[in-house]
Amino acid sequence: LQEYLDDVVLVSEKDIAASFRSLLYRGKLLVEPAGAVAAAAFFSGKVDQDRTTVAAVTGGNVTAETVQTLLSL
Repeated sequence: LQEYLDDVVLVSEKDIAASFRSLLYRGKLLVEPAGAVAAAAFFSGKVDQDRTTVAAVTGGNVTAETVQTLLSL
């Protein structure tokens, strides 16, 4: 893993919610919050955007209640 991993970053719940909204509205992707974490690191500027970055956006197991909560943050 160390051979392929350059860094680890932390994102806030607000970053994750913003990523969720961006993926939903701009990307037309409905993902579960955990699936939006990697994209949150990229969108929040915590990842060097001058380097090649892969963000796995996964999972669609999300309730209507969770969607409402994330959209209101």
